[in-house]
Amino acid sequence: MVYGNVKKFSVPPTSYKMPGEVFQDIFKVKAVDTTAAGDTFTGYFLMAQEKGFSAEQCLSIAAQASAIAVSRKGASVSVPVWAELQMDL
Repeated sequence: MVYGNVKKFSVPPTSYKMPGEVFQDIFKVKAVDTTAAGDTFTGYFLMAQEKGFSAEQCLSIAAQASAIAVSRKGASVSVPVWAELQMDL
């Protein structure tokens, strides 16, 4: 099923990947407050893209940042700084 650009898979994404598609797995955290998750993801994705990272790296950076954000209470105060991300890309 496809909703906009979000795909809902009935099989694991790795077995359903089309050529050129990129998949980013989740970073498991205890969610405390999801208020800033989308804004954090979008902001970090765009920032990583501007810095010249690949699509895979942009997704990883954005997913890490939003995982950190949802593990904290609040909106803008939950957004991590660049140095908090694990850069094993």
